[in-house]
Formats: sequence, C-alpha cells, structure tokens
Amino acid sequence: MNSRDIVNLLMGIPFLSGGRDRKGADCFGLLLMFAQKIGIELPDVEYSENWVERGGNLLIENAHEYADEIERDELSVGDVIFFQNDPRAVNHVGIFLGEDRFIHTIDVHGSVVQRLSSQPYCRRAHSFYRLKPSR
Repeated sequence: MNSRDIVNLLMGIPFLSGGRDRKGADCFGLLLMFAQKIGIELPDVEYSENWVERGGNLLIENAHEYADEIERDELSVGDVIFFQNDPRAVNHVGIFLGEDRFIHTIDVHGSVVQRLSSQPYCRRAHSFYRLKPSR
C-alpha cells in the first residue's frame, strides 16, 4: 500500500477514545484499521482512562508479537512509529507515510498528516516497528 492509499483510507476519521472504525478512532484504532486493510491481524489494546498515570508501555509491551523493531533510518511507508508524549508511558502511535510524514489522530482534529521532523514529534519518537505478515 502506498502513502496515498493510506491517507485515503485513514483521513477524515474523527478522534474517539477507544474508537476502532471510521465513525471515530484513537491512535491505536487507526493502526488497527490500517493493519486490517493490509491483511495483518493485530491484538487490540484494552486500557482504562488513567493507564498513562499508572506508567508502563501498554501500547508497545506486546509489539514484538506483531512487528519487528527497526531503526529510524530504516523507516518505509507503512511502518509504525511509537511516541512518548508523557514521561510515564509510550502513549501514542502513528503510521509512516514516507518523505518525513506520518498519519495519526489528535483529539481535537481527528486523523491528520504531520511531519516527523516537526516539534514536538521529532523529539518524542520513541521506537519504530515494521509489521510482520499474519501467519
């Protein structure tokens, strides 16, 4: 899937905490929709409203089951970027589109495309993963 296809699939989705479809999605919901479209089954993440306050890395603790960690300079279209927007936990995810761009959800705007090199994302990028084909 190329970056234009990803954008066409995921743009215009409003933000909804815990949302998992085009009616509304959070960042992990966006990733789940993308993965499903390319034929990869990902386990969903169940979390409470205060999961970040408890700390830990709920979003990535099982990432090795469905993705391989890669280096930033290995990013290609469709790779996954995890962000640490809070010092207590990795709490955000986006999908790399190439050319320094990624798509993710923001609570006020829904799904948006932004530059990975822009603040605050460039300094909050935590880790990078490539999805494994489903078995």
